[in-house]
Amino acid sequence: MEPKGMNRRLDDPTSQEDAISRTDRRTDVPKPSMSRMQEEYFLNLFWESHHANLPIIQEDEFRKLHNSLWSGSHSYRKPSALVDIILAISMQYGCSFLLRGSGANSRDQDDASIAGRWYYRRCRTLLASELESPSIATLQCHLFSVVYLCCASFQNMAHSTLAAAMSIAQTLGLHLEPPESMPKAEKELRKRLWWATFINDSKTSMKVGRPLSIQRSQITVSPISDDEEAASFFDSSLGSYDGVTWLTYAAQNEKLIIASTDIHTAFYERCSEILGKSSHSTPYKDPKSLESCAKFLTSQLPALQTWADQVPSGMRLQRRDSGSPFSTDRTPILIDSCAPLWLQRHRICLELIYHTLQSNLHRPFINFAPPPGTYTPTTERHAVTCANHAAAYTHILHQTLQETDIMNGWQEFFIWQWNATVNMIGFVLACPINAATSSVRRAIDKAVEVFEVFGSDFAIAASAASVTKNLTTKADLLMDQLRSGITAGAETGVVDGVAAVTIGERDDGFGTEQNGGEGLTEFMDWALTVDSFNNFEDLFADVNKSVDFWGV
Repeated sequence: MEPKGMNRRLDDPTSQEDAISRTDRRTDVPKPSMSRMQEEYFLNLFWESHHANLPIIQEDEFRKLHNSLWSGSHSYRKPSALVDIILAISMQYGCSFLLRGSGANSRDQDDASIAGRWYYRRCRTLLASELESPSIATLQCHLFSVVYLCCASFQNMAHSTLAAAMSIAQTLGLHLEPPESMPKAEKELRKRLWWATFINDSKTSMKVGRPLSIQRSQITVSPISDDEEAASFFDSSLGSYDGVTWLTYAAQNEKLIIASTDIHTAFYERCSEILGKSSHSTPYKDPKSLESCAKFLTSQLPALQTWADQVPSGMRLQRRDSGSPFSTDRTPILIDSCAPLWLQRHRICLELIYHTLQSNLHRPFINFAPPPGTYTPTTERHAVTCANHAAAYTHILHQTLQETDIMNGWQEFFIWQWNATVNMIGFVLACPINAATSSVRRAIDKAVEVFEVFGSDFAIAASAASVTKNLTTKADLLMDQLRSGITAGAETGVVDGVAAVTIGERDDGFGTEQNGGEGLTEFMDWALTVDSFNNFEDLFADVNKSVDFWGV
C-alpha cells in the first residue's frame, strides 16, 4: 500500500501511439497564458515563502529581469528559464490556496501539486541549450526545479535533477572559497548557492539511503553569513527581527545538515566495518553487531545537541507549559503572532527538519525480527528515539495546521510527515509491547488528521491518509492479538502465548511464514520511496480532460 501519485496516470510505455504523442509534446512548448498582474501575484508569494527558505537569487536583479521581459507592446512575457521556474513553484504553492474549499477532493489535473507544470516544462526546454556552458542562473533553475519536482511527488526525477545541479555547482567552482577580489555580495551569493545544493543533496540522500554526491573533505568553501549586512544585500525586503535575520534559518539549516551528514557518514562507515567482521550479511541477524552499531551511533549524537544549544533564541520555537525547544516532550508550541510570517515559518521548519533528521538517523534500529533470546537495550532505545522524534514532528505540524495557516500548501513538509508516519508505523509493528507504543499510536492518528488537512490542497495527501488508516488497522490487530495471547496465557498458566503471535509467524496475510520481519524491513525502505515511478511527461497530454489518475 502506498499514497497514489502520478504513476496511476501513465499510459502503456510500450504503446507506439503513446511514444509518438510524448515526442510531439516535447517539441510543442505552449506560450505563457498569464497576464503580468497574475504573474506578479504569484511572485509576491515567492518572496516570503520559497525565497526566504532558499535564498539563492538576487532580489533586485530578478525584479529588473522580470520587468524587462514585459517591456514593449507585447501581450505576453518574453521567455526566461529563471522566471518560468520561479513562477512554477510559486503557482504550486499559491494554487493550494485558490483551490482550498472548492473541489478539495478533485482528482484531475487541477491538483495544486502540479500547478505551473507548463512553466516548469518551458524552463526545462530553455535549459537544454545551457548545459554545456552553465551559468549561475542555470544552477538556480536546477535547484528550483528540484523543489518543484519534489513537491509534485517526483522523487527520482528530483534526485536526478539534483545530481545535475551538483555537477553544475562544481563546474562553476562553487565548492571552493570565492577569491578575495570578488565583491562581498557576490561571494555570499556563491556560498548560498553551494550550500543550498549540498543541503538538498544531503537531505535527499539520507532520506532514501543513497550515497552522497560529494564528501565534506572535498569542500573548502566557508559557511554563509547571516548578519545584518549580508541580509541587506540585493535590496532584500525581509530584514530582521528578534535578533535574527531572514538568512539565519539558512545558516542554521546548513549547520544542522552538516552535523547530521557527518554522523550519517561516520555511522555507516563504522557499520560496514562491524559487518565485515561478522559472518552475517545483515546486522539484523547478528544482535551483537547491531548493538555495536547502536553504541557507536550513541557516541556520535552529542553533535546534534551541541547544534541545538547554539541556535539563537530568536530562532527557537518556544513551548507552552515550560517545554523545551528541540525536545520530544510534545508540549504545545507557542507561536509568536507578532513576528514576521517568514520568521514564524522558519522557527517551525527548523525544528521539523531537526526531528526528521533525528528520526531518520535512529530508524535503522527498528528491528522487525530479532533472533529469540536476544537483549539489545541500546538498539531498543534508538528505536524508541526514532518514534519519539517522528511523533514530535507530527504533534508540531498538527498543532500548526489546526491553529494557523502558516504551513498550508507546503508540500515538502507533507513529504516529511509521510516519512515520520512510516517511522511510527514501523515502530508500532516492530515493538507492539513497549512503554512508548501507545503514545506513538496516538500520534499516528494525528498524522492522519495532518494528511486530511493537506488533502484539501493536493490529492496524494488524501491518499496518504487512506494508506495510513489501513496500516494502523493492521497494527491494531497485531496489538489486539498480543493482548489476547497474554490474557489467555494468564488464564491457562501459559505465558508463552505472546510468542505465538510474533510478526514473522502470522497467517492472516499480514506477515509471512519465515520472512515476515524481512518483508516489513523492505516495507520501510519501499514506503519511503513510493513516488519513484512517476512520469512527468504524461501530465501534458489532454490537459483539459478530467482523468481520475490519482486513485485510492
